[in-house]
Amino acid sequence: MIFSGKRIDEISAENIKGLLEAGVPEGKEVDYKQNLPANDNEGKKEFLADVSSFANTTGGDLIFGIREENLIPVEICGLPNLNPDIDIQRLENMIRDGIDPQLPNRRQYARPRRIIPRLHRSHFNSNHWHVSRFRSRYHVYENRELYR
Repeated sequence: MIFSGKRIDEISAENIKGLLEAGVPEGKEVDYKQNLPANDNEGKKEFLADVSSFANTTGGDLIFGIREENLIPVEICGLPNLNPDIDIQRLENMIRDGIDPQLPNRRQYARPRRIIPRLHRSHFNSNHWHVSRFRSRYHVYENRELYR
């Protein structure tokens, strides 16, 4: 993973700044999100597609609170009005209710104004996500193109 050897709770603000300074692009092991997913079907659909992409490949970190342009992180913008306990529980519920089979070994960690879910590779052949009537399976390529 991009933070190889670091537990999720050991990732510091300096580590995040290092990603920006080095211009580490989104890829198979990291995805930057400026905001937490919306609580509507479209927001859940996008979030669960990202989660299943990581679970169906090598695993990775979603880093919320980072603005990117053309896959390159450009700003640590943080998450205004973050309530870590409530927001982490909401993401956990989305994963629990929207991914089949259930994902083992997922961890989420909140730092001031940031949430970093860590998703490990699933031991199942393939994980599917579903939101209302939508159901799909995604994998991720190096260039972040999703395919079914």
